[in-house]
Amino acid sequence: MKKSVIVMSVLSLFAHQAYAGEAAKQIESSIGAKVIKQAPSIAPGMTAILAEKDGKKRVFYESNDGKYLFYGMLYDQKGVNLTTLDVARLTGNAGAVTAPSQGALDQGESIVGKGLLDQASKTHFIKEGSGQVVYVVFDPNCPYCKELYAKTRAGDVEIRWVPVGALTMPGGSSQQKVAEFFRSKRVDAIPSLNGVTPTQKENEMMQLNLEMLAASQANQVPLVLWQDSKSKEIHLIKGLPSDKKINQIFGKKG
Repeated sequence: MKKSVIVMSVLSLFAHQAYAGEAAKQIESSIGAKVIKQAPSIAPGMTAILAEKDGKKRVFYESNDGKYLFYGMLYDQKGVNLTTLDVARLTGNAGAVTAPSQGALDQGESIVGKGLLDQASKTHFIKEGSGQVVYVVFDPNCPYCKELYAKTRAGDVEIRWVPVGALTMPGGSSQQKVAEFFRSKRVDAIPSLNGVTPTQKENEMMQLNLEMLAASQANQVPLVLWQDSKSKEIHLIKGLPSDKKINQIFGKKG
């Protein structure tokens, strides 16, 4: 029989026995998170449970037989991130999100709430430059992300590069390259990452960054997020911005 789900991400922090009807209690007692909503997951045989802790939303999974409770990113056999899709459904934004793809051209600019900017500030990133803060969420295997990196070398802002391993299966080259990026502590390592085996700590760092990507409801990387210094509005661009927009956001020296 063909399996529709083949793996729970290695980023999972725990998987233990649960009991039917007690998943919400288990989450609240063990993690201290408040369960907001639950519904059948896109993945057969699983229930997706949306919970919130410290202002951040997290998705848990309970097997339909009530025996197991998981936390982490869920992928299907094609490497599609099902958790991103479940988040959209649970938050009432079904149809607004598809699985992360390996980059796309700018799909438009939107104004978002302060909560996303706050969540971005708690991610694991490596920064460069000084001035207005701009977050760039990227996958090391994304060609559009590398193009954005190349086009921001002459900027006059502080860029916080937030790496995610969203384009390959858990344990794949995206996660390995993110691990190397964390260890390098150097933004200029982005074009030449080869990958290393992630530690548990690095997996947890990636998990936090992926949660921010899921919260943005983006369906691709790169993701560009910043707060306008004058209007104080928080702007989000999903995909590679146009050259004109890149110059507006990142500026140029000289």
